[in-house]
Order: sequence, then C-alpha cells, then structure tokens
Amino acid sequence: MVNSTVQRKVKRHKRGGGWFGVRIPGWRDMTDLPHELSAGRQFRAATLAIEEQARCLTGRFHRVDYARLCTDPEGVMRGVAGFCELPFSPDFQASLPRDLKSRNDKWQKHLTAEMIEMIRAEDPDFYTRYEDAV
Repeated sequence: MVNSTVQRKVKRHKRGGGWFGVRIPGWRDMTDLPHELSAGRQFRAATLAIEEQARCLTGRFHRVDYARLCTDPEGVMRGVAGFCELPFSPDFQASLPRDLKSRNDKWQKHLTAEMIEMIRAEDPDFYTRYEDAV
C-alpha cells in the first residue's frame, strides 16, 4: 500500500500538487514531508482505525491476506464466503481470477533503507506487526 500511495503522490505532485489519499489527522501539516513518510503515516492511521473497528465489532471482520489471496484465490474466497455465511457456488468459483500476482515486494525496490528505517521508527511496534507493508 505504501508504494502505490507514494507513486500516486509523486504523479499528483508533478501535476501541481495537492494531497492524495486518506485524510488522516494532521494531513494538512504533512504536505512538505517526503511522500514516502506521509504514505507510511496514512497506512498506519488507516490500519489502526480498521483494527479499532475490529475490536469494537468483534466477529464482524474477516482478515484477508493479499499475498495468500494471490496464491490461493479459491481457498481464501471459500473462507470469505464461509465467514459471510454465503454459498460457494460453482458459478462463483468459476468467476475467480486465476492469475493474481502479488506486488507486495515493490516497496522493497523503490524505498531506500534509510526511508524504510525512518518510516518504521515512527511506531516500531506497529511496523513489526506489519513487517511486509514497509
């Protein structure tokens, strides 16, 4: 998520600027930050909000791992259907994509080690839980 947000922020900046993405608390004060750092903050804020809602609405959230969805779409979607108490029909099964490719490693190619460390230093405990995100 961080890498795709950075790419969109860079494109927006080239076209004259303006904020891109989730408007988290303090977003107006982040316009001069490096795109990578503000994207990391957006990811963290959005994820923490989802975690909080999951705690408040116990049993109503089902976590889907994107990398696993890409390698096993049928298995993951069977889990989603079961969680939602929906039938997993042959038509639904046939509609599933077979060629998903995880791009979760793109950030490793585009972010410097220094930038990764700067992002993770803002909340080490959080980024330990989401090590694959940044």
